[in-house]
Amino acid sequence: MLSRASFSPAALVAATLALGIGLLPGALLHAQTAESPAAETTEPIPDDAASAATDDVAPVAEVVAEVVVAPDADSPGDWMTRFGLTVLREMAQDTSQARLVSPLGLATVMAMLADGAQGATAQGYAQGLGLPADAALDAVAAQWRALADPGDGFVLQGASGLWLAPDFDAQAAYIARQQAALGAEVASVDFADPAVLEQINGWFAERTGGMIPELLAELDPQTRIVLGNALYLNARWQTAFDPELTLPAMFTSAAGIETEVQLMRQEDQFLYRQAADHQAVILPFADPDFALTLYLPSPGTAPEALLAPGAALHDATGFRPHRGVVELPWLDLNVGGDLTEILRGMGMLEGSDHAGLTAEPLAIAMVIQKIALRLDEVGAEAAAATAATGVRSAQVSSFHLRADRPFALAITHLPSNTPLFLGVINTL
Repeated sequence: MLSRASFSPAALVAATLALGIGLLPGALLHAQTAESPAAETTEPIPDDAASAATDDVAPVAEVVAEVVVAPDADSPGDWMTRFGLTVLREMAQDTSQARLVSPLGLATVMAMLADGAQGATAQGYAQGLGLPADAALDAVAAQWRALADPGDGFVLQGASGLWLAPDFDAQAAYIARQQAALGAEVASVDFADPAVLEQINGWFAERTGGMIPELLAELDPQTRIVLGNALYLNARWQTAFDPELTLPAMFTSAAGIETEVQLMRQEDQFLYRQAADHQAVILPFADPDFALTLYLPSPGTAPEALLAPGAALHDATGFRPHRGVVELPWLDLNVGGDLTEILRGMGMLEGSDHAGLTAEPLAIAMVIQKIALRLDEVGAEAAAATAATGVRSAQVSSFHLRADRPFALAITHLPSNTPLFLGVINTL
């Protein structure tokens, strides 16, 4: 049986799984009931950018006070934001597709691997994650703790898991660290048994609210270990969109292809920022510590330009409260794929020295992440599953933001700057 430990963050589902190297079931966040109606609108986060007024938005009184909602530049989640944006940039080869990543889910699995690595293998994880390999597990655990106990109308579940071959010689101290840091669930399984694939996929499906029904298409019988993390989020907006204002509209992709979408509309006071290359608005959830930030590039600017170091998605500052109109399409996305080569390009997954995990020489064969994201008038629901397999080696008066062309988004825990999900929506 897998033992469980409970947390409780937001309403997103991210599942991260690592196969073939040593499996630790991770921390499990128990779902909280999102029964409370959306709270009344609260004042948005400040922003120092100037914004373009539109002819269909009435001007508002000048806002004098500035609200500081962004964390300090050296906030605990900065390393994870950098890591997630690096992965997202490397995924940006095909700009015709929507791309999503769960930095929290992926970093959790990488930290689990890093915790057992030594020598040059450990140095590779340190290079990719941006912090010492032996500090990664504690850093990830601290981010999970920061997400605990969200308010009403917000559900966050997370789980970590470890599946081991019956004869896999795992270091007892390693298993104990995963359980203490992440509440990891541990099981011994026969990877040659076809039923194990169904068992592992079922674990992820259950912990992602059914949004990721199948993470792994197949499982090598020679697999020695699987490490996984699952994250599920289901959150109400602080102020719901009025369904009667949702109307059909055309979304124009980067390639100029038009697709009919349902465009939600809300006029209110938001935390807003405008810069030369983008507009951005913060849409708080029922628990205002969590929010979706929408980044709309200026015409002629690709969303990928907002991912670079020091660019928009790296900068959580400059938001100020302004009245304006936000138009956002319904989203119902299921994306993901093999991240192995991207992570290797970042310096990770090379070498087989995981002596802190096992005396066996282990090579990481594959890392996969799948994500589902839904947005509607009520709120957001999201899930992400990531797997790695290992084998024995040899400023404005008013604004109007209409997301009817490619945009970027982030779902974040604001106080700790923890990025649960990052994405670029190029097509719908």
